[in-house]
Amino acid sequence: MKAILKEIEVLNDADYELIHLIKLFFVESKESDEVYSYVTTIETQFCTKGEFDLKKGMTHNQLTKRLDFANSFIGKTFEINLFKITVKELTNNKYVAFELTIDDGFCCYEETVEYYNVASYMTKEDLMLYLKYSITRQSIDGLVYGILPDESTEEITTELFFPKPIPEKKYYNIPYDKYHNLNSNYIVNEIPVNDISKGRNLAYQIKDRDLPEHEFDRYVHEIENYRSKVRAAQMENESLRKKLFFWEPKVVVEELKLSANVISLMKDCFILGKEYPLDCDKVDIEYAEECEKQLREKYLGEDADEKVFKNKWLEFRQSLSKKYKGKEVIQILN
Repeated sequence: MKAILKEIEVLNDADYELIHLIKLFFVESKESDEVYSYVTTIETQFCTKGEFDLKKGMTHNQLTKRLDFANSFIGKTFEINLFKITVKELTNNKYVAFELTIDDGFCCYEETVEYYNVASYMTKEDLMLYLKYSITRQSIDGLVYGILPDESTEEITTELFFPKPIPEKKYYNIPYDKYHNLNSNYIVNEIPVNDISKGRNLAYQIKDRDLPEHEFDRYVHEIENYRSKVRAAQMENESLRKKLFFWEPKVVVEELKLSANVISLMKDCFILGKEYPLDCDKVDIEYAEECEKQLREKYLGEDADEKVFKNKWLEFRQSLSKKYKGKEVIQILN
């Protein structure tokens, strides 16, 4: 697409800076008032390779000459795409505008943005994704808020443009017939506690449960305590063994209020642990990682979602650099 360079704004002109940011303003025609901006550097757009020492930067005289050279192209035609992208389009009509906090180095001020007029060598699809990453990055630093249709504002999170995928519940066949002897007394007295806990995380992942995880863990812990009491009693008086094992299972079931759904859940956990040990190990690792994220966020103030986003943002920018390598210099047509 052809566009005419209307103006150049120097964003930093300090001597011996390694790069000097500039903003180029393009219009579709000389009669057009609507401008589209493109941010680049003098070094990229208007300098030749080897013209100055990259490690030292340009001197004042070199910089002045390059700026004069750049200004000589005002009114010239360039090959660049012009896009007008509204906040409504970008956010699928959730927001009508963004409220930005801008720090220009001298003061901070707020600006309302309803659309972005951007000149770019990228495709519209890549540019929109770039804007989404950029806006999310600003929101993490508290520099941008979304303005709703009713003119109220709200905080923007990483979920706006990059929602977490809803985990798909996988189907696992639980062969109950194979384990027909798993009644409540047997579960309370005989099955090793570790075998009950083995399939706990997988059981909760594949199916919604009425019992919260911490409640389930408490029941398992109390069963373990009960067994410890039985062993202690046996050591004191072996004659109590039959009496305890005959009466205690019923008492424990009643005391722990182990309803049918709790016993059923324990049964599922045990069978899953026996039938799908590798899957259980995988889910346990995922669960541990999620717990670590929550603890780091609570005690260290580290937001795992933001950390993941920043890594993706870096990877995305690197992929763009590779995809558009050589296109950063806008071609002059006349």
